[in-house]
Amino acid sequence: MRGRWYIPARRSRAWASAEGRRCRSPVEYLNVVPSLRLTAAVAVTALVGWLAAAAPADAAGILPGPTTTVGAPTTVTTAPPATAAPSTTVAPPATAAPTTAAKHAGSAPATGVPAVPTGGPPTSAPAPGAPPAPQIDLGPSVAAVNTDLAQLAAISSYGRVQAAVGAAEAQLTAAKAGVAAALANAAAVGVEHQIAAGRLAGARNHMAGLALAAYTGEAYANPGAAQALSPTGTVSTAGGITPDVAAEQDVLLGIVVDQTEKVFTSARAVLRDADAASAKARADVAAANAAQAGAIQGVANAKAALVAATRAATVAGAAAQQAAAGAPGASAGGAQLTSATSPTMSEAQAAADAPTILGPSAATGPELAAWFDSTGHQANTTVPIAQLAADYVSAGTATGVRADLAFAQSIVETGFFSFPAGGQLTAADNNFAGIGACDSCAHGWSFPDALTGVTAQEQLLEAYASPTKVATPLVGPVGVGGCCATWVLLAGKWASSKRYGVEILAIYKQILDWVIPQRLLAAGLVPPGSVVPAPPGTEASGPAGPPATTQPAPTTQVAPATSPAPPAAAPATTVPLAPVAGG
Repeated sequence: MRGRWYIPARRSRAWASAEGRRCRSPVEYLNVVPSLRLTAAVAVTALVGWLAAAAPADAAGILPGPTTTVGAPTTVTTAPPATAAPSTTVAPPATAAPTTAAKHAGSAPATGVPAVPTGGPPTSAPAPGAPPAPQIDLGPSVAAVNTDLAQLAAISSYGRVQAAVGAAEAQLTAAKAGVAAALANAAAVGVEHQIAAGRLAGARNHMAGLALAAYTGEAYANPGAAQALSPTGTVSTAGGITPDVAAEQDVLLGIVVDQTEKVFTSARAVLRDADAASAKARADVAAANAAQAGAIQGVANAKAALVAATRAATVAGAAAQQAAAGAPGASAGGAQLTSATSPTMSEAQAAADAPTILGPSAATGPELAAWFDSTGHQANTTVPIAQLAADYVSAGTATGVRADLAFAQSIVETGFFSFPAGGQLTAADNNFAGIGACDSCAHGWSFPDALTGVTAQEQLLEAYASPTKVATPLVGPVGVGGCCATWVLLAGKWASSKRYGVEILAIYKQILDWVIPQRLLAAGLVPPGSVVPAPPGTEASGPAGPPATTQPAPTTQVAPATSPAPPAAAPATTVPLAPVAGG
């Protein structure tokens, strides 16, 4: 394989003029004719000074809009001087950059390819008479990656759905306790109602007997009749009582009647309260039964959602199918999944639905490092691979660039961080994306440490993707940008290869195919020991993507350990209460 950024025969100056415009800097032309270097340098300096005096650079659309200066000012050289050993341009250490939203605020729209030379993966010139390369079909690559992203999103949502099942079951438990409490209260109220009704009935009967005895006088003339009429009739002799005693008895009878009437009135009030309590107890039981029925349905719905979430998380392509069927909330890379997971989508649709450059990273830093270790490759870098992966995530947080895809881009650019001999960069340059390298360039740029190089890469990616001008202090003014919202659009712009975006997605899919089983294991969706690491070198053999006519293999589907079933509905429970008594 020829070295990285090797200048093949098919990469001519005509290509640089027609497509890239990445090798037109005045300094590069100086390298062509050394004898004119000094004269041209003076002329270029004068021309730049004249342009700066004639019109503001920002108004001419050459430099980014007003930004906050980050770190020390950076002097960028697009190509090294023509000496025996290539010189390097060292950018200042990376510092905290403004957030993406802040950098975009108030900026003018950016259009066109940034004017910073960038390299590409190794290429080989086609053999004389070889047939032209087949047309690239983006649909399968974009669909495969979006399907994996949808599955990762489903795995993430599985935990939330599982928590929702737990919450629904807790509500059901509380509803059952509410039914039991309502029934117990209703039973106690029923007992109180029966006691109150009995007291009122006794007072009513007592009152009726007294009234009848007093009205007929039988209690005084005929003691036997009085006994029959009322248990309160009293006599002192077998023949009756004297008129004086009868008068006294009338007084006593009045007192007894008054007291019995008070008892009757009180018993009737108590019964009315008992009637109200009985009605409330019935309503409480009905409400508790309704709450229990609702909780049972809630558990059933939550478990049905868990079944769907389990399938989406464990079966390759199921999340995309559910989204296509209209299931809410399914997405990949922040976009709704419709044609984005169809391998037969048009090229324009594939370019639009491909993963975006800006956005959250689907894989974490430790996952990126662990995946790289699983490939069996050895990273020829100035920092351990775990630190390098963490740098990508850190820079992604600062720039808004998807760190995991930027990591995949570097795999393509550096040959799994091997920096092949004959390329324009070495591991010591801390340049993981060919910044400053091109077909006619002698050497790419160098950065003082890995974090600076990674941040410079992601700053430049942000400039390529952002619809407005952004600050790129580590690579200097880049001119216009906003040419490439998605990774596949970098083909022919960041690198001359038309397969550049497909190659990045091919590496990214290998990363996702490794991450998905690990996430399934962590979520408890597969039993321990079911995820077996692939032998070194079998997951990723190189930066080249799959053939244009080959559909990438889907992620191996795994079945969950258990399939939850909705609970059976419990019948509503009621208790008989005493009927409301009249008063």
